[in-house]
Amino acid sequence: MSFSRRTLLKASAASAVMGGIGAPLVARAQTAEFTYKYANNLPDGHPMNARAKEMAAAIKAETNGRFDLQIFPNNQLGSDTDMLSQIRSGGIEFFTLSGLILATLVPAASISGIGFAFPDYDTVWKAMDGGLGAHIRGEITKANLVVMDKIWDNGFRQTTSSSKPINGPDDFKGFKIRVPVSPLWTSMFKAFDAAPASINFSEVYSALQTKIVEGQENPLAIISTAKLYEVQKFCSLTNHMWDGFWFLANRRAWDKLPEDARTIVARNINAAAVKEREDTAKLNATLQDELKAKGLVVSRRNRPRVPVQRPPYIDADTPNKVWNIDYKGWFRCGDHTRVDPLTMSDGCSRFLLRCQHVERTGYELTKPVFDAAFTEFGLPGAIHSDNGPPFASVAPGGLSKLSMWFVKLGIVVERSRPGCPQDNGRHERMHRTLKEATAKPPHATVRLQQKAFHNFQREYNEQRPHEALGNLTPRACYQASPRCYPRRVPELEYGDDMEIRIVSQQGSLKWKGERTFISEVFAHEPLGVKAIDERWMELYFGPIRLGWLDGYRHVFSRRKPKSLIAEEGQVIL
Repeated sequence: MSFSRRTLLKASAASAVMGGIGAPLVARAQTAEFTYKYANNLPDGHPMNARAKEMAAAIKAETNGRFDLQIFPNNQLGSDTDMLSQIRSGGIEFFTLSGLILATLVPAASISGIGFAFPDYDTVWKAMDGGLGAHIRGEITKANLVVMDKIWDNGFRQTTSSSKPINGPDDFKGFKIRVPVSPLWTSMFKAFDAAPASINFSEVYSALQTKIVEGQENPLAIISTAKLYEVQKFCSLTNHMWDGFWFLANRRAWDKLPEDARTIVARNINAAAVKEREDTAKLNATLQDELKAKGLVVSRRNRPRVPVQRPPYIDADTPNKVWNIDYKGWFRCGDHTRVDPLTMSDGCSRFLLRCQHVERTGYELTKPVFDAAFTEFGLPGAIHSDNGPPFASVAPGGLSKLSMWFVKLGIVVERSRPGCPQDNGRHERMHRTLKEATAKPPHATVRLQQKAFHNFQREYNEQRPHEALGNLTPRACYQASPRCYPRRVPELEYGDDMEIRIVSQQGSLKWKGERTFISEVFAHEPLGVKAIDERWMELYFGPIRLGWLDGYRHVFSRRKPKSLIAEEGQVIL
């Protein structure tokens, strides 16, 4: 069901008329020992409220009816600032609130809302489920509120407008935009020379409808469920900020609950948060087309892409000449834990070197798996991956921290073309077999799922003959690499025709007294600078050319300058 002001007014009128009759009936029907109110500012159709209803039913069942959680969506109990006051006074027992609005009480809660701080969801959950989230929860606790462990997803925020599309920073100049009641939002848009107006979410629709403001910014799920497309024309996918909701509880109300009830309530709230994250991600994947169908003009700001590598690739005609790697097909096991299997196989023998669940797919937890594989099997000549993180990035050369480490070890880095799984066909076929054998259905726990991966790895390597291998098994065709894994990572080597420059923490390189931004990925790394003429220099990370440095304008370019192309007699397109 989707709430609108009309249906809400009808419901309010009906409540007023039936109040004398309905209230006694509710009182007589109430058998719960604890009846707590949970309020939020989102429409009833948002994934948060869908999971909250499911969560409330589960809590009631597990407590045998002792705990009844009543849900009040869509600002039914007041504006965000009103409900923040109520959660502190005990007027409501539970409330979900953006950290940026909570920052009016707990300043540290705004940390997660720093503009452009998170490039993707992997980075978000690593921070919010890790040390950063723990720090913020500690500060919230000091404010005499109880906060649950898992933050709920609101999503990456996008900008809508009734007057013009927002394609770049200059389009914000003089733009009247609604922002939530938070200093961080106001300061960020003032930095773009916009005219931000702090308005509670309950008043956003009418503010847009009456042209008090030209636009607003919210995640796609809220733009859809709040029907903001009815009063806006353009939607620009700016991804300028990630936002989430902390699930808060009144301290006195929480302490009144018996310990067993608190355990049940907290467990179900945190589990619902994880499910809501998945729901929001799935919803965002389809909402662009839905919003376009409803008349909203959706545009995307230009983003740098991972440089494309095209065939031919190195021929894996001997063991360890090419290893194929990938994270393939995350899913949830029976206890709702996310499972991300990292796989490595030898391209020649099909030998499955690793099939291992990694808690998070970033560099820090992926690298130790390769450490172990290199220690056991030695180093390959090349590694072939897809073009996603942590194997690649949008940095020059498509390099990431992980692939830079490979390069330092003397490993050639190859990447499949976007949308071309056939470039890593043997590994993809193995993945299909893996999924059928171990994840349909998933196992009850991560431990059991990893055991299934190990069993599959042993069977695949030792018991399954392959026609392409002359009906031999991968184990019979594989032997460890003669290239040993060094104890220390070697330094990059550059020729005598290059000057070496160290990249700063901020990602800039100093040349002739001026700093030029390259990428934060290369922080503290040595790059080679090779002069082409008086103006232009080629920039290298080891053997990989990153681009060209303009010594006159102190600008870095990934594309070859037209003047150099013209000098070589090539056609300029």
